[in-house]
Amino acid sequence: MVGQDTASPAFIAKFKYGKAERDLSDTCIVVFPDFKFHVEVEEYLGGKRPKVYEDSLSEDGRKTLTAILEDPSLRALQMPKPEGPKPRVYVVQHGEVVLADIARGETEQRLVYANQEAPFPTSFVPLVHWIQATISELKDRHIQPMKKTKPTNCWMGKKQGFQPPFP
Repeated sequence: MVGQDTASPAFIAKFKYGKAERDLSDTCIVVFPDFKFHVEVEEYLGGKRPKVYEDSLSEDGRKTLTAILEDPSLRALQMPKPEGPKPRVYVVQHGEVVLADIARGETEQRLVYANQEAPFPTSFVPLVHWIQATISELKDRHIQPMKKTKPTNCWMGKKQGFQPPFP
């Protein structure tokens, strides 16, 4: 598996999922062409180290993700161009933020949505549900975190996506 590689590997999709409710958590997932995945889970309360998981998607997970990513309505989603030189920053006190980088041939489709003030776009909701189900599946399949593996933020560059509303 990928383990300690620091270079950004080829991927099908990368996701960042942040949630602010009773607890604050930040999860990133990268899915590779062979449907193996790398997941990092960080919980902001309690000062725990991020946990890193690696395994393969289930057959159902593969089929579902492929169908979602190929859906024409998801492919058609586009983010508005940012106004000014700084990217848009999401500060969420209650709700979810989802960032998706989806490989589309020689390019990537980058989508970022927060559901604090408005619901996610309808064509984005199945992807959010897939991310949530994949996170739950780690527990259901009893996948254990890797030992002595440093988090990479799923090769998404600087920390992005959800940032807790406190220093």
